[in-house]
Amino acid sequence: MTKSPSNHGVRPDIQALRALAILSVVIYHIWPERLTGGFVGVDIFFVISGYLITGQLWRQEQRTGKVDFADFWARRARRLLPASLLVILATTLATYLFSTPSWFIKVHDESYGATVYAQNWVLIGKVTNYLTDDGTKSPFQHFWSLSVEEQYYIFWPIVLFLALLLAKTFKKLRNRYVLLSILFAVLVGSLAYSVYLTWDSPSAAYFDTLTRAWEFAAGALLAIGTSSEDHVAKNRSPIWFWSGVALVVYTLATFTGKTPFPSFWAALPVLATVLLLHGGQSASAMVPRKILAWRPIQFIGDISYSMYLWHWPLLILAPWVMVGNPDVTAHFVIFGLAIVLGWLSKRFVEDPVRFGWLSTLKPSRQLLAAGVGMLVVLSSTFGLEAMAKTQLKNSFGNTQLTPPLSDLNNGAKAKDSGDCKVGRSEDRFFTCQKGDPNGTIRVALIGDSHTRQWFVPVDDLAYKYHWNLTMISKSACTVLDPALYPIDYTDKTCKGWNQSLEAYLAKTKPFDLVINSNSSLVTQGRSDVAKAFAGEVAKITARGTKFFLIHDTPKPKVNFVPCIEQFGARAAEKCALPRSAGLTPADPLPAAVTGKANVVVADFTNLFCSATSCPPVKGNIIVYRDNSHITTTWAKHLEPALDAKIPAEFKK
Repeated sequence: MTKSPSNHGVRPDIQALRALAILSVVIYHIWPERLTGGFVGVDIFFVISGYLITGQLWRQEQRTGKVDFADFWARRARRLLPASLLVILATTLATYLFSTPSWFIKVHDESYGATVYAQNWVLIGKVTNYLTDDGTKSPFQHFWSLSVEEQYYIFWPIVLFLALLLAKTFKKLRNRYVLLSILFAVLVGSLAYSVYLTWDSPSAAYFDTLTRAWEFAAGALLAIGTSSEDHVAKNRSPIWFWSGVALVVYTLATFTGKTPFPSFWAALPVLATVLLLHGGQSASAMVPRKILAWRPIQFIGDISYSMYLWHWPLLILAPWVMVGNPDVTAHFVIFGLAIVLGWLSKRFVEDPVRFGWLSTLKPSRQLLAAGVGMLVVLSSTFGLEAMAKTQLKNSFGNTQLTPPLSDLNNGAKAKDSGDCKVGRSEDRFFTCQKGDPNGTIRVALIGDSHTRQWFVPVDDLAYKYHWNLTMISKSACTVLDPALYPIDYTDKTCKGWNQSLEAYLAKTKPFDLVINSNSSLVTQGRSDVAKAFAGEVAKITARGTKFFLIHDTPKPKVNFVPCIEQFGARAAEKCALPRSAGLTPADPLPAAVTGKANVVVADFTNLFCSATSCPPVKGNIIVYRDNSHITTTWAKHLEPALDAKIPAEFKK
């Protein structure tokens, strides 16, 4: 007999909590300034999952004395895969049809990650920071949280099984106490790791499965550690519920994108959810059960999963199908479409698969069907990827411009100083010898990745003028006086690198010339950074070294690559960014040292921009390789201009 979703009992308070979570996330994504802490809706979902799934497994063990892995995974597959595979397939196809081949190629790997529930690790691998973030927000990005959740579903039954095995091996141990001990250990260990990684590598910490495991464990502890008896739950004090309400309102209203997260700050929404789950069944008149059970709220909670799946692709792909960026009206349309598609998916995809004929098959066959569905989506993505690569290969930007769009990291005399750089979060210091090893003029190229982008022309000049060139570089790390190092500035390893640099310069024979440039995306126009920079420059020049500062390069339009691809020969006009926007944020460093003794400032902005705009293409050369760095071809093109600015005393 076919199962009916109407017979599948749900708690109204949990559905209301789901509604709160999904609305928080969607509002945050569409109108982030309206609900700055809306991202904690994901954490609410994690705790709910830990509570429900652990309770379900625990009750199964209490009834049967074992954990049925195949049955559990089959039920999870029926619940999650139909809607997610539909959205992934639809999003992949829409991305291919409405965006450009280069943009599709840029994000298609996240379609693979979403399909196999490894999206969070794909994002960690991409290291989402200014060095690689070119404004491309993938329509699959939101699958990171579903990936974390699915990984929990895969491994948690195994943890439970091991706990039960331990209890059976040592007869004096009781199942509940063993499981509670393991859950507590997971909570403490994962939370500690979350605090550490948020401090050490914030981008990775946000998506890491291990930094989120404790949130599931918190829900699981509640499920195992408290009574599920109705009469006990109904007699609970309403204080539990209202304490949870107060905490969740506080986090939604006060948390922002600058809140170190997850770290220990995630404990607030997690605790709020635990309190709401614990007190939500109270029969007290002080708990607004009629409001919680209100049909619209229950409806949103019921479609929350599919609504979450649909809202993000709609938001990200909207600019591709509309003229210009979405306005207020368009945002409300996106919000409405997310609800409609969420309901349609729930009504015609989720429920028919979850409770229909497929649920009557053996678990092994259900899992096989799930695998086939995933294979179909993976194959479709692979096929579209191949077609997109062919289209890109034959595009104007790939055949008529240099370097080609498909290989912006290369170009004329393509080489890099990649063997001589310290990564943004790496805690080390070293130098490299470049240029003419027999040169008598000692020149140092010192700075971040915006210094490294000038390496090719500087290296050419080193051979031309017989410079013995030393390279010292750390990504996203401005050359600063350690004694004046600003508070909360870039990665914590930057200060140590500057201390090592100062110590190295102090014990080394003074360089004749130091060449430097710095990313304004890091300096952000900060006066305290400019002061620390000027302080270090003064120390360097006091030893007789001349300091040659290159004003930071203008920035390109976000998604300039697909823009070039779309407009071809008209890209210089259609894809240009207003000059004021290209120079934002402003570079505060040149003004801090202009006019100082032994300092030369070179500003090549007018070679990038006209009086009104900064195009990503000049002639047949593509200027940028990402959101802020120039191509090797363009750097080589600017070599004569750089040469002309170098003081004559270094051209002997």
